[in-house]
Amino acid sequence: YAKMSHYVDEIKQQKYTGTRGLPAPPFMHATAHWVAFGLWYIGGCVVIQSNTSRFDADDFWSTLEKHSVSSAVIVGDAFAVPLIEQLAQKNYHLKDFKRLTSGGAILSDASKKALIDHIPHLNIVDTLGSSEAGAQASRHYSKKNQTIEQFTPADFGVVINDALTAELPQNDCSEGWLARSGFIPLGYLNDQAKTEKTFPDINGSRYSIPGDRAHWQKDGTIKLLGRDSATINTGGEKVFSEEVEMVIKDHPAVYDTIVIGTAHEKFGSQVTALIQIRLEMETTETAIVDSMRDKISGYKLPKLIYFVEKLHRNPNGKPDFKWAHNEAKDQAKKRLKNIVSNHIGSGSSGQDAAIFNKA
Repeated sequence: YAKMSHYVDEIKQQKYTGTRGLPAPPFMHATAHWVAFGLWYIGGCVVIQSNTSRFDADDFWSTLEKHSVSSAVIVGDAFAVPLIEQLAQKNYHLKDFKRLTSGGAILSDASKKALIDHIPHLNIVDTLGSSEAGAQASRHYSKKNQTIEQFTPADFGVVINDALTAELPQNDCSEGWLARSGFIPLGYLNDQAKTEKTFPDINGSRYSIPGDRAHWQKDGTIKLLGRDSATINTGGEKVFSEEVEMVIKDHPAVYDTIVIGTAHEKFGSQVTALIQIRLEMETTETAIVDSMRDKISGYKLPKLIYFVEKLHRNPNGKPDFKWAHNEAKDQAKKRLKNIVSNHIGSGSSGQDAAIFNKA
C-alpha cells in the first residue's frame, strides 16, 4: 500500500508539470505507444513529428524546439547516430529538452557521450523491457554521471536460474534469465506452448521471461548479457552479439554494425560483423579488430568483417537479421570468388575453379 501511495503522489505532482514527450519510433513498436499512454495517464501531451513517413533527424530536433518538448524516446543507435550527425550540422534551442530514453535497444557509449557533448543538461536513460514483461530495468547517464554501466532493476525485476526453478538471490552472480513477476500478461493467444515457455509458474508465482540473459552484480545492479536468440556459440564459448556491437561502435569510423554468427567448420559458428562506415571516412578490418583487443576477450573478436554500403534495419530500429545473414552469405561468395580468380590468374590449375563451383 505504501508503494502504491508513493506512485499516486508522484502522478499528482506530474499532472500539472505540462510534460511534453515525443515518441520517435513508429507506433507499431511498443516503445512508442507505451510512452504515449504513459504521458496521457499523467495528463501530459504527446507530440508527433511533422514527417511521419520516415525518421527525419532535422524534423525531430525542430519539433522538440518548436513545441518545448521535455522528453523523447528513441530505439538505440539506429536513431541516435543520425540525430547526433544532425546536431553537428545545425544549432537548435533545446533548453526544455531534459530527458532522452532509449527503449528496445541500448545506446552505445560513444552515442551517449556525443549527445551529452551537444546537450550538456540532458539526462539519458537506457531501459530494458519487452511487450511480455513491461519495464524490467534502467540506467541513467548524464554529464555528472558517466560511469554507470549496469542496470537498476525495476519493481518485480528478478533473475531466474538456468533451470527455471527459482529466483537467484542478489548475492548469487550466476548467469540466468532476466525476468519479471507481478502484473504480467496471461499468455499468447492460441499458443499454449509459447505461453508456458515465456510465462512459467515457478514455486507458485508466475513470471515473464522474454529471453534476455543477465546476472546480478554484487552491488544489487543487473548486468545485461544479451538476447539468448542472438547468442553465437563459437568453439563452445557463448558470445552475445550486442556486446560485440557496442565495442565495434567505439571506433570513430563506424556508423553502424550488426553482428551475427556464421557457419564455421571447426568452431560451429564464428563471430561475423557487417559494418557501415561513416561517409568520407576509411578504415580496415585489421584496424577495427585492433581497436577492440583491450576491450573484450579474444574469442569474441570478429573473425569475419564485411563492409557494406548501408545496413538494413526494421522500421522500429532493430536489426534485420534475415537481411544480415543473406548479405553475409553473398559477401562470403564474392570474397571466395575473388580469391579463386586471383589464384587462377597467378598460374594455378583450373582445378581450383571446380572446387569453388562445388562450394
